[in-house]
Amino acid sequence: MEDIKNIIASRMLAVLKRNNLDQEAAASMLGITQPGLNHFLTGKRAPKAEFIQKFCDTFQVSPNYLFGGEDNIAVHHEDIDRSVIQTIITKITEWEQQNNYEYNYEAKAELIKLLYDRVINLTQDKQETEVAKIIDIYQYIKGAS
Repeated sequence: MEDIKNIIASRMLAVLKRNNLDQEAAASMLGITQPGLNHFLTGKRAPKAEFIQKFCDTFQVSPNYLFGGEDNIAVHHEDIDRSVIQTIITKITEWEQQNNYEYNYEAKAELIKLLYDRVINLTQDKQETEVAKIIDIYQYIKGAS
């Protein structure tokens, strides 16, 4: 199985190419340095969830695409529900703090993708409940405590 960092890197590169952007221009749009962006684009470093959200918002792509999902990267900006992504990130962070545990990047990326796909069509109240439940189940399955 291909490393998640490399999947994200190749998908980010494809987005930049499709938008005819070089690294310098893209880095400027994202508010980071060109060398910092280069580390993500070469798979040397894994971007944090907040950066992934910013990248998706900036270039109007879905998180599912960046994590290796379907190849249809053209999504309408309003189709990316930032509140759902923020709820997921907040709940993961809360769980990590409560349990004195930090997911590695691959696990966090897998969990964000799983949660986003699962809760996108639920009401806000049900999203929060479902996110908390899935994090507990995920943790149980992965065997970390």
